Amino acid sequence: MDDFCENELSKYVTLTQLNITHKSKVYLVKNTLDNKIYIKKHVENYNLNVYKMLKSIESYNIPRIYDLFEIDNELIIIEEFINGLTLEEIKEKSYLIDEKKVALYMITLCGALEKLHNLNPPIIHRDIKPSNIIINNDGILKLIDFDVSKIFKEYSKKDTALLGTKGYISPELYCFNRTDIRSDIYSIGILINVLTIGAYPQDIENPGILNPIIKKCTNLSPENRYQTVSELKKDLENIFEEVDESKKSLSLEKNKKEMFKKPIINYDLTEDNKALASTNASPIKLSEIYKIIPGFRTETPWKTIIAILWYMFVISGLFIKPLLSIMFLLFTSLYTNFLNLKEKLPLIKNENISVKIFGYFFYSFIIFFGLGAFLK
Repeated sequence: MDDFCENELSKYVTLTQLNITHKSKVYLVKNTLDNKIYIKKHVENYNLNVYKMLKSIESYNIPRIYDLFEIDNELIIIEEFINGLTLEEIKEKSYLIDEKKVALYMITLCGALEKLHNLNPPIIHRDIKPSNIIINNDGILKLIDFDVSKIFKEYSKKDTALLGTKGYISPELYCFNRTDIRSDIYSIGILINVLTIGAYPQDIENPGILNPIIKKCTNLSPENRYQTVSELKKDLENIFEEVDESKKSLSLEKNKKEMFKKPIINYDLTEDNKALASTNASPIKLSEIYKIIPGFRTETPWKTIIAILWYMFVISGLFIKPLLSIMFLLFTSLYTNFLNLKEKLPLIKNENISVKIFGYFFYSFIIFFGLGAFLK
């Protein structure tokens, strides 16, 4: 480490370790000169040009990068500290988020991606998912985690690595075909479905007004998707023309004084309002409760018929061997992803397929032998 880097980094005192993954190590630090809080991130596999371009961007919706230090094959990034909740945390509090609110989030997200995609060359995020989007305490959406982002290369025919998050990765990346800005658009379609329905579109389709947009975003062929986030943003704005005032309050390039003078409607997540985050999202209506029950979620007739017969069998068993019926219900919940269990249970939510399979065996063992002991 040279003297300059050592001197600059010595200003930052580590307060706590926030996260360690195979991609990066993240720390909360304090600058001893200005007494402000920052994020310090250590990244080993990185694209320096991506971070240099991000450092030059001015956007309310992309965390500001203050310093970059390349030391011993590692990149140390000093960036803006964002205090707020991720969309993953908001979703966990309320299970589902209102379609209009999701659309407003996506309009802002598209605005942030416009900045990246319109660069020359464009930056592709490649890991758009709920945990990489934060709504800060001023109600401003922030797109974070550019660790797997890349600069689009016109002459490149293939990607050399499978990067991103399973479920949100576009189909072309699985074949190591070249990804472009339409790969981010695919991820947005998945994101909309997950936030509004609680599942991937291949499991349960959103039946609401966002359905056509989701289908176009997630088309298997990039040629049949939206070709730019500007097109997607326009369709989202057209659908929700009646909420123009709310939409304006989320405008990407609004006047800074106006942005901090009044909170964004329904998006204020200050400490006093965090406890109310779940009430800001629409609860599941009683008339729609069946949509979360395995067999009824997709409203496919043959699946519904099988589900009715199965539940009749299990319920009738409650009067004969109740513990056996409960066991069947637990197995049904586990293997049909009831309430999106595969994203919540340890082991099963792991991206490693071997760990995931072990998880299913482990929980099956617990259910079978746990209740089986009482059946004897």
